Amino acid sequence: MKTIIKGLEDRKEPPPPTEEVAYELTNAQETPATLEDTLKELSKSFLATELPSELVNAYVKIKQNEWEDYLTNVGPWEKTWNIITQWEYNRYLVTA
Repeated sequence: MKTIIKGLEDRKEPPPPTEEVAYELTNAQETPATLEDTLKELSKSFLATELPSELVNAYVKIKQNEWEDYLTNVGPWEKTWNIITQWEYNRYLVTA
């Protein structure tokens, strides 16, 4: 929420919409490839300094455990990056 408020206060403009294929954009910033990379980016981000450190640390720990569980049960991300694995299906897509 603080990030949204800061963006409004600083009068940040969103980028213009595009109809191009996102993968073909030359000036677009790449998103992290893995959860591990995302957590590294989070620790350097504006959010990490604006949110309570206890919250950020707890979230990072939970997500690190999730990443380790994925690697243990599925294997290297490079082999499964383009498919929904049974682990992902069971963890995220099966409803109670």
